[in-house]
Amino acid sequence: MKIGAFLPLWTENLTGIGRYTYQLLKSLSKYKEYEIILISNKKLKFNVKNVKVVYEKNRILRRLPPNAWFRYFSWRYINKLSLKYIWSGVPVTPIFVNSNTQKVIVVYDFNLYIVPETMHIKTKLSYKLFFKKAIKEADKIITISAGTDQKLQRYFNKKADAIIRPGVDTQIFNPYKSENERPFNFKYILTVSTIEPRKNISSLIRAFLDLKKEELFKDIKLVIAGNTGWKSKEVHYLIENNKSEIVYLQYVSDIKLAQLYRWAEVFIFPSIYEGFGMPVLEARNCGCCVITTDIPELKEACGEGCIYIKPDKESIKKALKDFFYKKLKCQYKGYYTIDWEEEAKKLRKIFT
Repeated sequence: MKIGAFLPLWTENLTGIGRYTYQLLKSLSKYKEYEIILISNKKLKFNVKNVKVVYEKNRILRRLPPNAWFRYFSWRYINKLSLKYIWSGVPVTPIFVNSNTQKVIVVYDFNLYIVPETMHIKTKLSYKLFFKKAIKEADKIITISAGTDQKLQRYFNKKADAIIRPGVDTQIFNPYKSENERPFNFKYILTVSTIEPRKNISSLIRAFLDLKKEELFKDIKLVIAGNTGWKSKEVHYLIENNKSEIVYLQYVSDIKLAQLYRWAEVFIFPSIYEGFGMPVLEARNCGCCVITTDIPELKEACGEGCIYIKPDKESIKKALKDFFYKKLKCQYKGYYTIDWEEEAKKLRKIFT
C-alpha cells in the first residue's frame, strides 16, 4: 500500500505537532506492507528508515509557504505516485487529487474558534484559508484527543474517524532518578512550553514573583524551558529583570527535559487552551506532580490525580502556595501513560 505524507513541521528542534507526526511515522514505517513517501517543498531536518522523500523540483515553488504549496501544487506529485492515501499532518488538503487517493488530515485544536486572539497572524491566516476546506474535503479525520473530537462535532457536526493521542517514550520519560543527572543545586518550579500568549507564561511569572515575597519561596526558582514564539516581549522582559529568580533554558533535548521533570518540585502548565498537552503527560510519567488548567483536553493528557486550576494569576498563586505549604498535593492512582506504538495501531486502522 502506497501512502503519501505531508509533515511540514519537522524543524531542527521537534516540538508539538512535529514530534507527534514524527513519532507516528516512525512507528508506521516498521510495517513492511506500507510504502511510505514523504512529499515536501522544503528540506526536512529528519530522516525515517524505510521512508522515501520526494522534494519539489521547481525553485519558485520551493519558496512558497509549505501549506500553500501542499494545497495548490502537491497534486503534481501525488497523482504521479498513485497513492492510496495522502496523510496531511496539518489540517490542509490538496486540490486536483485523483479520486482514488483518499485524503486523511489531523485536527489538533480549535484555536481559531476558541482563542483566535492568541494565534500568530500567519497561523490564523492559514487556518482561515484552509481549515474549513480541509474538514469538508477530508475522507478521514484524526483528532489528538476526545476533547478535540467533541469540538469537531460541535463546530462541524462531524465525528473523528480515529482519536490518536500523543504518546510518551517511557525509555526517556520515566521516574528513575540518578543523583549525577540533577540539573541544578537549587529547588525549582518547572514549566515547559513555547513562549506565546496562549501558554500564559506571563501569569505564571507574575504569580511566582508575588510568592517570592514569602519566606518559603525565597530559595525556590522558576525554570522555563521552550522556544520563543510570538508576542513574547512581556515574558522576556520579566525574565530579564528577574534573572536571579528565573532560569530560561530555551529548547532542551528530551533527555535533558526528562531530567528537569524528575528533579522539579512541581510542574505547572497554565495554558489557556490546548488540543492535548504533551508536557503534562511527560511530567507525570517522570513522577512529577502536575498543576495544570482545568479543561477536558488537559485532563485527558494528565489523568486522575493531577491538580487542576483556572489559568489566572490568583489561581496559579493559590495552587503553588497550597502545594508548598503541603495543603495540596497530587494524588496519582497508579501508572498512567500513552504508548506511541499503541496509538500507531489506530493509524494503521485508518490506512485500510
